[in-house]
Amino acid sequence: MAKAFALISAFCFLAAVANAASESFTVSGNVYCDPCRVKFKTRISENVPNAVVRLECRNMTTDAVTYSKEATTGENGFYTIDVEGEFGNDICDVTALKSSREDCKDTRGRVDKSQIVISNNAGMHNTVRYANPLFFTTEKASPQCPQVLKEIDYVPIDKIM
Repeated sequence: MAKAFALISAFCFLAAVANAASESFTVSGNVYCDPCRVKFKTRISENVPNAVVRLECRNMTTDAVTYSKEATTGENGFYTIDVEGEFGNDICDVTALKSSREDCKDTRGRVDKSQIVISNNAGMHNTVRYANPLFFTTEKASPQCPQVLKEIDYVPIDKIM
Protein backbone atom coordinates (compact mmCIF):
# COMPACT_ATOMS: atom_id res chain seq x y z
CA MET A 1 0.00 0.00 0.00
CA ALA A 2 2.83 2.37 0.87
CA LYS A 3 4.48 1.67 -2.49
CA ALA A 4 1.25 2.44 -4.35
CA PHE A 5 0.85 5.69 -2.41
CA ALA A 6 4.45 6.67 -3.15
CA LEU A 7 4.00 5.86 -6.83
CA ILE A 8 0.78 7.88 -7.09
CA SER A 9 2.39 10.77 -5.20
CA ALA A 10 5.34 10.71 -7.60
CA PHE A 11 3.02 10.85 -10.63
CA CYS A 12 1.07 13.75 -9.12
CA PHE A 13 4.31 15.60 -8.37
CA LEU A 14 5.63 15.05 -11.90
CA ALA A 15 2.33 16.18 -13.41
CA ALA A 16 2.41 19.36 -11.31
CA VAL A 17 6.02 20.08 -12.31
CA ALA A 18 5.28 19.46 -15.99
CA ASN A 19 2.22 21.72 -15.87
CA ALA A 20 4.11 24.51 -14.10
CA ALA A 21 6.96 24.34 -16.61
CA SER A 22 4.58 24.63 -19.56
CA GLU A 23 3.07 27.93 -18.39
CA SER A 24 5.86 29.78 -20.12
CA PHE A 25 5.22 31.05 -23.64
CA THR A 26 6.98 33.04 -26.32
CA VAL A 27 5.06 35.41 -28.57
CA SER A 28 6.78 36.05 -31.90
CA GLY A 29 5.95 38.33 -34.79
CA ASN A 30 7.10 41.14 -37.02
CA VAL A 31 6.35 44.75 -37.92
CA TYR A 32 6.60 46.04 -41.47
CA CYS A 33 6.09 49.22 -43.49
CA ASP A 34 3.18 49.11 -45.96
CA PRO A 35 4.14 51.64 -48.67
CA CYS A 36 1.08 50.79 -50.78
CA ARG A 37 -1.41 51.32 -47.92
CA VAL A 38 -3.18 48.03 -48.80
CA LYS A 39 -2.87 46.37 -45.36
CA PHE A 40 -0.84 43.38 -46.54
CA LYS A 41 2.78 42.70 -47.44
CA THR A 42 3.95 43.31 -50.98
CA ARG A 43 7.36 42.86 -52.55
CA ILE A 44 8.25 46.48 -51.71
CA SER A 45 7.22 46.22 -48.04
CA GLU A 46 10.11 46.48 -45.61
CA ASN A 47 10.41 45.30 -42.03
CA VAL A 48 10.66 48.06 -39.43
CA PRO A 49 13.61 47.80 -37.04
CA ASN A 50 13.31 49.15 -33.49
CA ALA A 51 9.50 49.38 -33.60
CA VAL A 52 7.76 49.17 -30.23
CA VAL A 53 5.00 46.60 -29.71
CA ARG A 54 2.86 45.77 -26.68
CA LEU A 55 1.29 42.49 -25.64
CA GLU A 56 -1.79 43.11 -23.52
CA CYS A 57 -4.18 40.56 -22.02
CA ARG A 58 -7.62 41.51 -20.72
CA ASN A 59 -10.09 39.49 -18.70
CA MET A 60 -13.01 38.47 -20.95
CA THR A 61 -15.62 39.33 -18.31
CA THR A 62 -14.31 42.46 -16.61
CA ASP A 63 -12.08 43.84 -19.40
CA ALA A 64 -9.43 44.49 -16.74
CA VAL A 65 -5.83 44.35 -17.94
CA THR A 66 -4.25 41.20 -16.51
CA TYR A 67 -0.90 41.33 -18.31
CA SER A 68 1.04 43.93 -20.27
CA LYS A 69 4.55 43.84 -21.67
CA GLU A 70 6.34 45.91 -24.31
CA ALA A 71 9.10 44.79 -26.65
CA THR A 72 11.15 46.25 -29.47
CA THR A 73 11.78 44.68 -32.85
CA GLY A 74 15.33 43.80 -33.77
CA GLU A 75 17.18 45.09 -36.80
CA ASN A 76 15.26 42.54 -38.89
CA GLY A 77 11.84 43.84 -37.76
CA PHE A 78 11.01 40.74 -35.70
CA TYR A 79 10.23 40.64 -31.98
CA THR A 80 9.82 38.03 -29.28
CA ILE A 81 8.05 38.47 -25.98
CA ASP A 82 8.57 35.95 -23.18
CA VAL A 83 5.39 35.43 -21.17
CA GLU A 84 5.06 33.68 -17.82
CA GLY A 85 1.62 32.43 -16.87
CA GLU A 86 -1.62 31.04 -18.23
CA PHE A 87 -4.13 33.44 -19.80
CA GLY A 88 -6.87 31.07 -20.92
CA ASN A 89 -9.64 33.33 -19.58
CA ASP A 90 -8.22 36.41 -21.26
CA ILE A 91 -8.15 38.00 -24.68
CA CYS A 92 -4.55 38.80 -25.59
CA ASP A 93 -3.53 41.19 -28.37
CA VAL A 94 -0.24 42.45 -29.73
CA THR A 95 -0.31 46.06 -30.92
CA ALA A 96 2.33 48.07 -32.80
CA LEU A 97 2.82 51.29 -30.83
CA LYS A 98 5.71 53.23 -32.34
CA SER A 99 7.62 53.11 -35.59
CA SER A 100 11.30 53.99 -35.81
CA ARG A 101 10.85 55.18 -39.40
CA GLU A 102 9.85 58.80 -39.90
CA ASP A 103 8.64 58.03 -43.43
CA CYS A 104 6.45 55.15 -42.24
CA LYS A 105 4.62 55.85 -39.00
CA ASP A 106 1.02 56.44 -40.07
CA THR A 107 -1.51 54.42 -38.09
CA ARG A 108 -4.77 55.63 -39.65
CA GLY A 109 -6.99 52.91 -41.02
CA ARG A 110 -4.68 50.05 -40.15
CA VAL A 111 -5.44 46.75 -38.50
CA ASP A 112 -3.87 47.58 -35.19
CA LYS A 113 -4.03 44.31 -33.25
CA SER A 114 -3.12 40.67 -33.64
CA GLN A 115 -5.05 38.41 -31.28
CA ILE A 116 -3.23 35.41 -29.85
CA VAL A 117 -4.03 32.60 -27.43
CA ILE A 118 -1.74 32.21 -24.44
CA SER A 119 -3.00 28.99 -22.92
CA ASN A 120 -2.18 25.30 -22.87
CA ASN A 121 -5.87 24.49 -23.30
CA ALA A 122 -6.19 25.64 -26.90
CA GLY A 123 -5.15 22.51 -28.77
CA MET A 124 -1.67 23.82 -29.58
CA HIS A 125 1.28 21.69 -28.50
CA ASN A 126 3.91 24.36 -28.83
CA THR A 127 4.83 27.15 -26.43
CA VAL A 128 5.54 29.62 -29.26
CA ARG A 129 2.61 31.78 -30.34
CA TYR A 130 2.94 33.49 -33.71
CA ALA A 131 1.19 36.84 -34.03
CA ASN A 132 0.02 38.10 -37.41
CA PRO A 133 2.28 40.76 -38.93
CA LEU A 134 1.63 44.32 -37.77
CA PHE A 135 2.32 47.37 -39.88
CA PHE A 136 2.62 51.10 -40.23
CA THR A 137 1.92 52.92 -43.49
CA THR A 138 3.50 55.77 -45.35
CA GLU A 139 1.60 59.07 -45.60
CA LYS A 140 1.03 58.50 -49.33
CA ALA A 141 1.26 55.38 -51.45
CA SER A 142 4.55 54.82 -53.24
CA PRO A 143 4.63 55.52 -57.01
CA GLN A 144 5.70 51.86 -57.45
CA CYS A 145 2.43 50.53 -56.02
CA PRO A 146 0.27 50.42 -59.17
CA GLN A 147 2.82 48.15 -60.88
CA VAL A 148 3.36 46.03 -57.76
CA LEU A 149 -0.38 45.52 -57.28
CA LYS A 150 -0.89 44.78 -60.98
CA GLU A 151 1.73 42.02 -60.73
CA ILE A 152 -0.41 40.20 -58.15
CA ASP A 153 -3.72 40.94 -59.93
CA TYR A 154 -4.94 42.98 -56.99
CA VAL A 155 -8.15 44.87 -57.69
CA PRO A 156 -9.38 47.17 -54.90
CA ILE A 157 -12.88 46.36 -53.69
CA ASP A 158 -14.15 49.85 -54.58
CA LYS A 159 -13.33 49.07 -58.23
CA ILE A 160 -15.51 45.93 -58.13
CA MET A 161 -18.64 47.30 -56.50
